[in-house]
Amino acid sequence: MTDPIKSKVLKKIESLKKKNGIYLFISSAGYYNIINSTILSYYTKTEKKAGIYVTLNKGFKPMSASLNEEGVDVSRLYFIDGITRTENSEIKDKNCTFISSPHALTELSLAITTATNTGKFDFLFFDSINTLLIYNDLKTTQKFAHYVITKMREANLGGIIFSLDEESGKNVIPAITQFCDDCIKF
Repeated sequence: MTDPIKSKVLKKIESLKKKNGIYLFISSAGYYNIINSTILSYYTKTEKKAGIYVTLNKGFKPMSASLNEEGVDVSRLYFIDGITRTENSEIKDKNCTFISSPHALTELSLAITTATNTGKFDFLFFDSINTLLIYNDLKTTQKFAHYVITKMREANLGGIIFSLDEESGKNVIPAITQFCDDCIKF
């Protein structure tokens, strides 16, 4: 039996595929994993698209293992990991760029720019805006989100920005929504 949330997510992203837009997905914490893996599986397996996955919640290795278990073709994803500490450059991977922390926005923007400039990717998945708010103030987070959305449009990338439906995101969601093509709430 198919999960009803998974079916709703698939139906929604199939309706969006006609447009190469940028979308804000908002979800409760309980649906976080199923929504992320459904979207990414659709893009990487069904559509055979390559993407950039900005992860600020879980490190590259556990995130890629988890996504792989959920049926995502992780070989089609390039990760930008803002959570794994990489002192002394001990951790290296050709499929990932490690940044020092979610607070290092200049470093994060350079990693995004470098990846998008390769021309190898069809979409960017940003996980999550709530995590940026833990490390940065509201105004900085809003400006950075606007920058990322502008960068996606300039690179002609589709995009998913993910936000948990929590108190922390309530103030940033209206500001980000105005720059996105649609806001989808589950």
